[in-house]
Amino acid sequence: MPREKKTEYFYYDDKAIALYQRPNSTLWQTRIVKEDGKAFVRSTGERNFDKALAWARKEKMRAEVLTEQGLDPNTKSFKSVAELWLAAIGRDPSNKPRKISDYTKIVKRYHIPYFGKHKITQITQKTLGEYEIWRAAFWQTGPGAEQREETIRKRDGT
Repeated sequence: MPREKKTEYFYYDDKAIALYQRPNSTLWQTRIVKEDGKAFVRSTGERNFDKALAWARKEKMRAEVLTEQGLDPNTKSFKSVAELWLAAIGRDPSNKPRKISDYTKIVKRYHIPYFGKHKITQITQKTLGEYEIWRAAFWQTGPGAEQREETIRKRDGT
């Protein structure tokens, strides 16, 4: 069986950007080195080399702006972390199906719609205060006002 082709890297901007294709993939990947020397990897989502390079340069600029603002460009969104957490509690055999179901409904109904696109590191006390106001209005004027009833019931049936 022949060996896989060794990945060929193309370096730009004083080796701050490296473009390459993974074996058996037509999409370009990029490895971007920040000014502090730390690197991160992203898929450009592009098949065209020139578009991939342009995307990588924009991503590098975005990372620099976020770093200047004191934010980590590699942080995940609340939605991605919440989905990972829901999957983890679903795999834990000590969690009862009812508990998993209740948590899933709450997270998907309230937390993801409000916090979904927020980066985890950008959720502050102010954001939580705004969430409390949004949550209080959810059943009167928000999306919950159109629903007939809550789907989570207490053990006593209320």
